[in-house]
Amino acid sequence: MIATRRAILAGVAASIATEASARGRTPTYAGVRAVLDGYVAAGKLAGACVAIQPRTGAPTFLSFGRVDPDPSAPAFNERSVARIYSMTKPVTGLAAMQLIDEGKLGLDQPIAEIFKEFAAPRVLVDDSTGATRPASGPILVRHLLTHTAGLGYSINRGTPLARRYTQAGLTPGSRTPPAPGEGAPPASLAEFATRLAAQPLASDPGAVWTYSVALDLLGAVIERVAGKPFEDVLRARIFAPLGMNDTAFFAGPGQAERMTSVLGVSPQGVQVVDPRGASPFLKPAAYPAGGAGLVSTAADYARFCAALLGRGEAFGKRILSRKAADLAVSNLLPPGVTAEERGNGFGAGLRVITPASAQEGEAPARSYGWGGAAGTTYWCDPTIGVGVVLMAQFYPSSAYPTAAQVRRAFYADRAG
Repeated sequence: MIATRRAILAGVAASIATEASARGRTPTYAGVRAVLDGYVAAGKLAGACVAIQPRTGAPTFLSFGRVDPDPSAPAFNERSVARIYSMTKPVTGLAAMQLIDEGKLGLDQPIAEIFKEFAAPRVLVDDSTGATRPASGPILVRHLLTHTAGLGYSINRGTPLARRYTQAGLTPGSRTPPAPGEGAPPASLAEFATRLAAQPLASDPGAVWTYSVALDLLGAVIERVAGKPFEDVLRARIFAPLGMNDTAFFAGPGQAERMTSVLGVSPQGVQVVDPRGASPFLKPAAYPAGGAGLVSTAADYARFCAALLGRGEAFGKRILSRKAADLAVSNLLPPGVTAEERGNGFGAGLRVITPASAQEGEAPARSYGWGGAAGTTYWCDPTIGVGVVLMAQFYPSSAYPTAAQVRRAFYADRAG
């Protein structure tokens, strides 16, 4: 009887162990590999790297091709330095949430309390005459975090504010000399904020979601509130604690040899448009662009994902309270406003997938993330406790559906 009972218990234990092992199996990510192997084999990408970061523990890295089409170039791996452009925005958003967490900045604080030049914003009503009207209310920190401040972007081609911004030199993230008709860049973030305040708004603050220079302006706000250069704030508060040693506003000593090249994709074919050995990202820009200025690596950005998944804590370091970390990845949009075309939410510089915008097998509800102009992207899925970073270098990012394909392949690989 005792022997039988022991045998039954042993069988139950073995069954539990087998089930746990099956649940904990490590996917090979064959689907993700097939997607990116295909792009490299076809010559559409020189290389890429994917980091798969669990909430706790070590990431998995998948590496493909090289950092440049030259067959003698180094392999593209987790330490290859890439231009992440707008993936800078969530980093800036997190720095703002740290100041909010500490009571040094308010989520619904008017930015005119920090830059008085924004005390009386006006909305453009007639581009041909330059006529404006008073805005319905002030620009708040929340509006900067969520692209609802009524600001524009030089990259929003064909819009009145894009032309005005270009003429005024308000092109954050640009590192090339101004072309004829373009204004010289500001010499500092403070000057950027002052020049921007002189421009009209496209809409009332809080009224609509419009992709904009909001996170660049937020960088100036952070700098003034913290009383330190913006790049120093990010280094001390985020990069150093998380061990993101390769993330900065330019590729410095020890990084140049790991720099990537950017491929330009056009109807004429694929060619290098930003070579690794002569990239403008090898030296500082006129001012640090909080919306598009950082370089990073798959390994570094995976550590950023770990901090988001860990609700403000990773690798034994807490950089944000749980409450503030949860707020950062929640929908912070003003009531009645949705982001982009699918009804997404928006948090601290990042897209938040709502139940209304969720896509099965690609974009689960509560997941969040953002991408960059040169083919980089990331997302975190708190339901399964995993963050995924894709580092690739091609322009424009709309040239290939790489991000969507990797997302679908990732969830298919996990399901399989």
